[in-house]
Amino acid sequence: MEHLKIELPAGFSAKDASALKQELAAMTGVEAAEESPREKTRSLDPQAVQMVVTTASAAIAGLNGLVPLIQQVLGLFKKKGIPGAKITLPNGTVIEADNMTADEVQQLVGGL
Repeated sequence: MEHLKIELPAGFSAKDASALKQELAAMTGVEAAEESPREKTRSLDPQAVQMVVTTASAAIAGLNGLVPLIQQVLGLFKKKGIPGAKITLPNGTVIEADNMTADEVQQLVGGL
């Protein structure tokens, strides 16, 4: 199993986060999607929402296996108009959803 961490922009509502969590959990290759407790530290905006997406190990094998899932998540962010979202890969690489195309995801992950 791999974990993707998703950081949503400050001001993202709890209602919208709940709906997004359900959509993420329904994606192929996802075993679970959970909202992380809001941390109150100086390094993280206390209003930002974080989620952890756990992949199904049978469907995802290594970083290259994450590409289709990452592309789905980016597509969902665009469809819902969620600016400023970030995805952190299991190796710590951060993808800024606003600045990444599906082809760029493939190139980035393929190069790791």
